[in-house]
Amino acid sequence: MKRSGSSFYNCLPLAVVLLLLLLEQSRWVSSCDTTQINVAGGKLEGVSQKSIADGSDYCAFKGIPYGKPPVGELRFKDPVSAEPWQGVLDAKSYAPQCPQFCMMKQQVVGEEDCLYLNVFTKKADPSLKRPVMMAIYFGGFIFGSGDDSFYGPDYFMRKDVVLVTVNYRQGAFGFLNLKDKYAPGNQGMKDLVLALKWIQENIAAFGGDPGSVTVFGQSSGGAVAHYLAISPMSKGLLHKAIAQSGVAINPWALPHPRAAEIVYEICEKLGNPTKDHAQIMDFLRTVDYKKIIDVQRQLVPYAQMAQMVAFPFSPNIDAESDNPFFPDCIIKRSTAGAHVPLMIGHTNREGISFYRLGNYEDFNKDIESQMHPYVVMVPKHMYGLADMSGEKLKSFYFGNDKITAENQDKLIDLLGDAYITEGIHRVVNWQVTNGKLPTYFYRYDYDKGFSLSKMELKSSAKGAAHGDELSQQFRMNMIEKFTGAPLIKDGTTDFKMMERIIDMWVNFATTGEPNPTKTDLVPVEWEPVKDGKNFEALIIDEDMKMDKVNSLLNRYSS
Repeated sequence: MKRSGSSFYNCLPLAVVLLLLLLEQSRWVSSCDTTQINVAGGKLEGVSQKSIADGSDYCAFKGIPYGKPPVGELRFKDPVSAEPWQGVLDAKSYAPQCPQFCMMKQQVVGEEDCLYLNVFTKKADPSLKRPVMMAIYFGGFIFGSGDDSFYGPDYFMRKDVVLVTVNYRQGAFGFLNLKDKYAPGNQGMKDLVLALKWIQENIAAFGGDPGSVTVFGQSSGGAVAHYLAISPMSKGLLHKAIAQSGVAINPWALPHPRAAEIVYEICEKLGNPTKDHAQIMDFLRTVDYKKIIDVQRQLVPYAQMAQMVAFPFSPNIDAESDNPFFPDCIIKRSTAGAHVPLMIGHTNREGISFYRLGNYEDFNKDIESQMHPYVVMVPKHMYGLADMSGEKLKSFYFGNDKITAENQDKLIDLLGDAYITEGIHRVVNWQVTNGKLPTYFYRYDYDKGFSLSKMELKSSAKGAAHGDELSQQFRMNMIEKFTGAPLIKDGTTDFKMMERIIDMWVNFATTGEPNPTKTDLVPVEWEPVKDGKNFEALIIDEDMKMDKVNSLLNRYSS
């Protein structure tokens, strides 16, 4: 079992790493009751940390193995439970992230031995039965990790909840798909199912309730949470789900139509241009993982990734598998509704994150090539909206006007609706029409907090961009170590918004209702959706309120 510090440090020069590690030690001068516990695999020694949110202590158990290293013959195979260890496992630091390309250092980072999870708890007392929340990171199914670069636990540790963050295989290693028995895909999703099984077996030792497990995530993490909520494989392993700005039927989250061709291209670039599937898999199991990631990067330009138009590795139908995660039609499963209560929503200006200044003429000339034909194909072929071409979408938002700097807000709305909002609205409609369990819908409008998208794009656009709510949920150590200050400070509006979001998310995990009673912090009753076309919605902003949100399905059909 390989150990390392936070994978964030792998992307920094040595001198900076040493300085940051010295600074980080100050966070460990605290105490929690128990840092050594027993789980099924053996004994763990964690670490006591202090929350930046309120100064309280919590226990952190990092880098706990839940799966055997997926190397050699296990590469591209279903995960296998980790083997027990001898002695006391050092669980004070994060394990390596799964292989991916680090944009900061422009090189491959991570290791194949990466199936580890982290558990954070106020008190590791087996007599307690507190709700468990498993966070799934964003990253387009191709990068990200469960460490504290973007998923610091501090804000959740204000509440009586057990938080789990987890690494899972991504990119080719998690979703390589030849649509047959040799490579049915979905290894990354099965990693997460194995992590949920680990939670069922072990979380009580940390004071968690295995009968109250909520999965939640944002963007691709939201899509994964939704996939888990409709997959027959995960049924019974989770009890609630929260999908933030991502669902299984968003165009970028559905199976890629060229999945097998992408595998052929990888082999060709690696010097073995064959289409024999058995030979392909034998060959790919012998190639250095860094070479596979490097070729994967060539096939997936990160500029396209940022625009949400090219996710060649994603969850898929794997009926050919001996143990399928998704044996049949994704749309059919989504239409039937989740097998757990669902909380779901999006920001009010998702498209800010996918907008690139200065490409108006390109959009005017050929909107379908700019948005990616697959985005347009999804409503056309999957949902029966036969006339929803790129030009029709353009006409819906702009009429006969050209796209210019003066009407860029309409382009932002078009992009956000196409990539994110339309799919979410359709899922909400199906949940209400066909589902039997409650669905709570929100729209996140608060735009005064930290915005990773606006920082990256140097955008001054009004509204909340894709992912803006994350800075109110998790401590983003990666950003703080460059800014030199916390992103959220006590006594500010940002801090109040953080308190509200954490309260509602934890309430949902605890009771199945995000706001069972009105409080000074959230002075409004959050009602479940009853109208599948004109949604009851909680508007999350400085002034919290219930409102009606007109579904895009209504708008497109009117």
